[in-house]
Amino acid sequence: GGAAGAVLDGRDIGTVVWPEAPLKLFVTADADVRAHRRFLELSAAGKDSAAGTAAASLSLEHVRAEMQRRDARDSQREGCR
Repeated sequence: GGAAGAVLDGRDIGTVVWPEAPLKLFVTADADVRAHRRFLELSAAGKDSAAGTAAASLSLEHVRAEMQRRDARDSQREGCR
């Protein structure tokens, strides 16, 4: 058939794994849904952030803010559209 291709998903795909990719997209889902999902993951693991510290200060607002900072940084990476 036609030309082979692939869709790769991940935070470092376009900068580390395949920096010369001909097309790169920065795609996000609803911030509240993602933050809630991450909050539940961290709660279940007994952690308060992606850094993995103890869960004493875990809050949905903290998780959302951390995620928004990371998204802002990542969306500014060279080559993102």
